[in-house]
Amino acid sequence: MPLQIVAGGPDDYMEVGHLVLNGTNREIGAALAALALERHGVVPARGGDPLVTRARRRWYQSEWPAHYERMRGVADVHGRDVGDDDVELGLLAYLGAAPACSVAWLPAPAVASGHPTLSRNFDFPTGTLTEILGGEAQPGELPMTGRPYVMETRPTDGGPACLFVCAYELLGGCIDGVNSEGLVVALLADDESSGTDPTLAPAVGLNEIQLLRFVLETCASTAEAREALLSAKQHWMFLPCHFLIGDAGGDSFVWERTANREHIVEGAGGVQVVTNHLLNGRRSLDDLPAEDGPSSTYLRARRLTAGFDGASGPLSVDGVKAAHACVHREDPASPTRTLWQGVYDAVDRSLEVSFYLGEGRRSPYHRFWLH
Repeated sequence: MPLQIVAGGPDDYMEVGHLVLNGTNREIGAALAALALERHGVVPARGGDPLVTRARRRWYQSEWPAHYERMRGVADVHGRDVGDDDVELGLLAYLGAAPACSVAWLPAPAVASGHPTLSRNFDFPTGTLTEILGGEAQPGELPMTGRPYVMETRPTDGGPACLFVCAYELLGGCIDGVNSEGLVVALLADDESSGTDPTLAPAVGLNEIQLLRFVLETCASTAEAREALLSAKQHWMFLPCHFLIGDAGGDSFVWERTANREHIVEGAGGVQVVTNHLLNGRRSLDDLPAEDGPSSTYLRARRLTAGFDGASGPLSVDGVKAAHACVHREDPASPTRTLWQGVYDAVDRSLEVSFYLGEGRRSPYHRFWLH
């Protein structure tokens, strides 16, 4: 299926593409490499340390073979050997940064459909990369998150089908998504941690944008995801993040990493709200500082929890959207906006999502699902 534009256009803040990719993972990688080249001018970057390049390739081949096969597809498009240590074939980056968001996991009793549901706001500054880094926008420079994709991958050589929203990195990136087994995932920035020593370059294992794609492609349940994450090599390429993962059975957990430890914060079958502060070691909202916190993360957590806890009964999909709207980022004094609001149904394997098109303008909700 060719690229379809499903929201916005060249004159809007955002132009959202929809891709359905069928075939082997090698064919999917080739299709993504061709898209990255034609639409974003992305070519494989020069490799760094050959030892790191070889170790990255070895890790992918052993631990994430679907991604290694996509790398072979990238190599095919650019006439390179997948074993070439002089080029980086594991990323198709077309901008990179970390988001500031809010996510709520709603178990079956909290939703009128009886289907466990994930609701998420993806919040991010509306500027270009140059502006976000403190400079002036360059002529023709697009907003940093101006070209996201709703992507469906249906590999014919093994692994679950996946439906996800992708931005910044096409080959292995995922911001939120669901797979054909009913596993649902979402990424959020961690605005509290400091001194995390980001790599700022490709490193061995999973970066923060790749981690959820790895989970979707290798796991069928939260039980499998816990084991996969505990055994996977991980790093921060830009900024630390944490991740909410839930499944069609209603189980959920938040995955967090601090300096020398990994943390699993269990949802325990209830509503689980996440914004941009760490949850490990904090049993409830009462354990948070009294102030609003960085990026108002504590305030948003309190508001969102009250929005869902204050519901008079199970919420419809529209009720979920309305409850989450209490933390939409719309302050004129801030450059950050809620760039999309999505609701994932873990049983239907579906997504309803609305995108930011400009000040005071949003797209209608579009529905996508894995058949």
